[in-house]
Amino acid sequence: PNPVQAPLNLTAGAATAASIALTWTPVVGATKYGVYYKKAADASFTKFATEPTSANQVVNTLTAATPYDFQVTAFVGGVESDPCPKITASTTA
Repeated sequence: PNPVQAPLNLTAGAATAASIALTWTPVVGATKYGVYYKKAADASFTKFATEPTSANQVVNTLTAATPYDFQVTAFVGGVESDPCPKITASTTA
């Protein structure tokens, strides 16, 4: 099993036509996080270019009026956690 705890309570906040703000509960000891996203209809996730060091990130360059799936991982000591349960949120039109 992965020794690094996955982030909890991933939540989507403010959405625009091109971005969705994400927040989650910080993982103790995490130095950075991996943010993964995909259109809900797609099969595989893409890693967002920015690796935030705090427990929030605005994912941008998204397509308007489209549902997206999001997952977040935590990095502790260079080890990446398993992804948290995915959430789905939509950009505005």
